[in-house]
Amino acid sequence: MAAMPDPDVRPAASGRAHEDYYGVNAFVFVNSAGQKQAFRYHLVPERSVHLDAAEAAKRAPDFLIDEFQERLKNGPVIFHLKAQLAGPGDPTNDATKAWPGDRKEVELGAVTIERAAANSLEAQKPLLFLPGQVPEGIEASDDPLIDVRNGAYAVSYSRRNP
Repeated sequence: MAAMPDPDVRPAASGRAHEDYYGVNAFVFVNSAGQKQAFRYHLVPERSVHLDAAEAAKRAPDFLIDEFQERLKNGPVIFHLKAQLAGPGDPTNDATKAWPGDRKEVELGAVTIERAAANSLEAQKPLLFLPGQVPEGIEASDDPLIDVRNGAYAVSYSRRNP
């Protein structure tokens, strides 16, 4: 699965609530018996609405932000959290290598967004996302970008919070 589908092939999403999100790094499920299964995250919108190229070209540069705020006024935005399971030979150490699109996906749950922060710039300051910080039962794969992203995000956090 490519991290981002080719924009020349796929029409533009009509907003952030209507777009698929693909995790580029591979992670590994580990069960209680120690069996491992590599996977990549995939967030699938409850509703997917796309624009043709002409319609997308007419939109203001920041329409995605504005549309999302308006969309939340009509109710929550829901994404299905899925895991695309790696098959034999699928690379886990190179986020630029796509896995075949026919790989099995399993549903993990849902992500529901009910409101946006009143002041996004202030709300994000105390947040620190570290891709390698995973819950029990999941491990980082051998993808070196996970550690690189951890370091870069920590620097970004320190600059937001001197």
